[in-house]
Order: sequence, then structure tokens, then C-alpha cells
Amino acid sequence: MQSKLSGTMYEIAKGYQKAAQSMDCDPQAMAGVVRLKEENLLLPYLVNYSFCCEIALKSIETLPGEGTLLGKGHKLNDLFAKLTPTNQGKLKDEFLQVTGEDLSEHLIRCSSYFVSARYNYETRAGCYNLTAMRILANGLMQSIANLGDRGLRKM
Repeated sequence: MQSKLSGTMYEIAKGYQKAAQSMDCDPQAMAGVVRLKEENLLLPYLVNYSFCCEIALKSIETLPGEGTLLGKGHKLNDLFAKLTPTNQGKLKDEFLQVTGEDLSEHLIRCSSYFVSARYNYETRAGCYNLTAMRILANGLMQSIANLGDRGLRKM
């Protein structure tokens, strides 16, 4: 059976992206210093952008009616590693074109942001790179959109 990009999952990811962008003073910026509209939006910002990335990655390889082939989990680097090698390569190349940056570095840096930000009250405070998170989320979403018509959707 052939997998394809789940349009529904991608649209859900876009919703989380928009939620995070609504907290940013410069929502369309890719790089640069992140300035949040309010100080208490730090963790919601990270949770929304991280979840956006998770759902976007999971949207790439799905089986109609059966859901994602990537399984459960929140670690972005682990989810990326479960993509087919072809889709990994295409996504890395497109991300570099869109952002001028290395996708792997951002995935490693931001891999556990969802869990550490979402469950922050249960653990020690984390150290987060908001700019890297914004670049990862916006670059990933743009890359997936760009590749949609060029073969990313199929295994």
C-alpha cells in the first residue's frame, strides 16, 4: 500500500503554527530574535510550534484510514528518522533551500521541546532556543508545502 501526505494532518499542523505565530511580535519572520507579545507565552509558544512540527512530520507518511506510519512519540529527531530515506533527503534539501540552514541541527536542538515545555511543571526548567524553534517549524511547514507536488507525498 502506498502512503501519501495527509492533508488533514497538515492543516492541523498549520493551526498549531498559526497559534504560535499569534504570540510572536513578528509572526512572519523566519530568523532573528523572537519577541513574544507577553512573557507568560513562552511555554505555549514552544508547545504549539513543537506540536506543529510533530504533526507535520507525521503527515508525510500516512496510510489512508490507518493513520501515520511513524507511530507515537513526540521527539522530532526520532520521528524524522522514521521517514523513508528518500523523504528524509528531499526534506533536508528543501529545508536548506527555504531557510539556508541544516534541518538535522534544528531537529536535534528542538527534538524534546514539546515534552519539556508541555510538562515543565514536572521537571526542571529547560533552556530553549526560540529562534531555532521558529526556523524549524516555519521552514518545515514551507518545505512540506513546496514538496507536496514534487513527490514527498509518496513512499
